[in-house]
Amino acid sequence: MVKSLAAAGPFLCSGGADDLIHLYDLKHGKDLGFLVNPGVGAITAMSFYTPVGAFRPTHLLAGCHDGSVTVWSVADGWQCMKTLRGHRGEVHSVAVHGTGVLALSTSHDGTLRLWDLVKGRTTFMSKLEEVAEEVRWSPSGKMYGLRGGRTVSVFRVGEGAGEGAGEGACVALEHSRRVTSFCFGNEDDAVITGTEDGKIRAWRLDRKGETAEVVVELDGAHASRIKAFAIPCSYTVARENDDDNDDDDSDNDLPKPEATALGVHHFPAYIASASSDGHVSVWNLRAAVEAAMEGPAGEATVLDASSVLLSSTNTGARLTTIVSVDSVDMMEVKALELSMKNKQVKQLKKQVKRGASQSKKVVKAGTKRSKPARPEGSVGGGRGAKVESHGKDVVVSFLDEKDADKAAKQAKKIAIEAKRRSQQGNKKGQKRR
Repeated sequence: MVKSLAAAGPFLCSGGADDLIHLYDLKHGKDLGFLVNPGVGAITAMSFYTPVGAFRPTHLLAGCHDGSVTVWSVADGWQCMKTLRGHRGEVHSVAVHGTGVLALSTSHDGTLRLWDLVKGRTTFMSKLEEVAEEVRWSPSGKMYGLRGGRTVSVFRVGEGAGEGAGEGACVALEHSRRVTSFCFGNEDDAVITGTEDGKIRAWRLDRKGETAEVVVELDGAHASRIKAFAIPCSYTVARENDDDNDDDDSDNDLPKPEATALGVHHFPAYIASASSDGHVSVWNLRAAVEAAMEGPAGEATVLDASSVLLSSTNTGARLTTIVSVDSVDMMEVKALELSMKNKQVKQLKKQVKRGASQSKKVVKAGTKRSKPARPEGSVGGGRGAKVESHGKDVVVSFLDEKDADKAAKQAKKIAIEAKRRSQQGNKKGQKRR
């Protein structure tokens, strides 16, 4: 039985009750084999980490039934880097921050843990009043959401969850039935939830993140509980093209105050949902939100879900989760764009080196050179952390054990040398006596 799925770039991973992680290359249509998880029990949660601006993921985090979270290096041939231990129950969900420095995980033990992925340890743990079944970071990474029971609680980073998921929360999205799935939209103020009665709701948070309101409700979306949502990966490119088209001269004269106030573009145009009865449906969510604009202000619009249904299929299986993947054509386009970007970066580095070599020739012999200033935007890492500054972007290594080993060996050499010198000093003092 498949317990969890994760997809990023050309890769798709499935974790199941057989304690294995199966790997697939969707771009080339290959079965890459499987990984034997060091934890005990089923693979219950997975999450890829892809650096900003990259196409291929670099790491995979896998939560296990025994409470462990294993970090796999994708770039190094799917090598196991570290097993994070702390939870005392089945891991329900794992979410990696966009910077690759932090990760959140929830467990059946009723705790939320914040992991430092540079040092490989827990930096914060909170005991929740109710078990959180799912955790997600917002698009900006400044907020995160927890799903548990009939509530989705949204927190700001830096404001601890207190003793419970509802305390210290920016806002709590309350439902009359149990919430079975949720996701953020294109912006932090847009949240989509699904409940056990088969309804889909689009929520809008205020700018301060203190209150929330239901923008539109799709009644009768599914006949049974909604298990998961997926937003098409290729939609980001389509949304950018739509934004460009909105800037045409023909549209400049059209007033759009309602769209700006309601944040229509903060919601994805399309969203897919899967229910436990095996049905997968694709909805025109943007059309539903726009229809809500025509309704009375301050009141949630209830629509018949069939009015915005684009397609639906019955898989005949008991679905537990779904993920969205790019088409092969889109994968090739993104890979090509990335390769062109890498060439430009290499050319820029060559130009910088040439400029540096020419500046060295200008420096007069014997001139005292001061220590170069630390580049703006750089960050000092802890033990085992490798930090590189590329203009405004800072790239922090993800559990770089090679650097950690070097640092440990260097520290050991220093300790041995200090001990040897201390022993020599004691011997000289005894001879003098």
